Amino acid sequence: MSSRNVIVACCDRNMIAGACCALLSASEHLKGVDVELIIIARDLRDEDKAAISVFETKHKIRFRTIFLDADKLDAAVTNYGATTLRLGLDGFLGSELDRVLYLDSDVLVVDDISPLFTMDLGDNAMAGVPDLVKEIPNNIKRMESLGLSFGHYFNAGVILFNWKICLERNLFGKARDAIAKTKFRFLDQDALNFAGENKWVRLPVGFNFIAPFHARLDLKPRIVHFTGGGKGRKPWEPASIGLHRPYRAYYSAALKDTPWSGFVRPGEWRDRLIGEVRSIIEAIRRYSTVLDYLRRHKQK
Repeated sequence: MSSRNVIVACCDRNMIAGACCALLSASEHLKGVDVELIIIARDLRDEDKAAISVFETKHKIRFRTIFLDADKLDAAVTNYGATTLRLGLDGFLGSELDRVLYLDSDVLVVDDISPLFTMDLGDNAMAGVPDLVKEIPNNIKRMESLGLSFGHYFNAGVILFNWKICLERNLFGKARDAIAKTKFRFLDQDALNFAGENKWVRLPVGFNFIAPFHARLDLKPRIVHFTGGGKGRKPWEPASIGLHRPYRAYYSAALKDTPWSGFVRPGEWRDRLIGEVRSIIEAIRRYSTVLDYLRRHKQK
């Protein structure tokens, strides 16, 4: 019997365009793997749903859509934004699946990701990329408060779920219980790390290539993750001109002739200047953290 694999993005009306682009880019970088693409979205308007259909027609692609109303959901999966919907995946998806790849709506797949659906996960519930966390006392204490040792904490923007083991261990239920009882600094990401109890496979950094690594293209990104915002970090922001030119071009082309054609906001020379200055400041501020990460995870 062939495996059942899905790629899923969770969003609300503010990021539905990003979710569609994330799934489109994933579909373009799969080699010989049969994968269903799923959008789980809350509180969409009729025009948002119609826009998805326009996008599907334009790209000759088909999504399975799961539309939800926030007022009918458990508070644990709605209180902290649309990404928290991932804590309810066990209730939104069937039990017959093998692997579920979760993508944040601010990622783009830029190279082959088919190895994720064939790699050996053993008896681990998840696979992910360790998060960029500087080894300082406050961060060490925060990890310990989650019952984790420092360095054993993943970024939840890209997670590969070993589905049957996740269900057997009630991973999502434990995460929902935790977030309902505890005020986590990084919300559902902390909750998933807490529930995962260090039982996850470490993926190479290229499978969740976050903003501070963008100058290290030698690390061969497969999935680029535009974390943060307001400083030109996301390709659709005006201040991202220059820093994210090729990614801006991808979003612009993908969304052209759809109701989201204005999603990538135009910018003037002032925006580019602001973006470039902020990117330099950010690079300097993060430089030691990135080097520390690479040293700890032996990436070159």
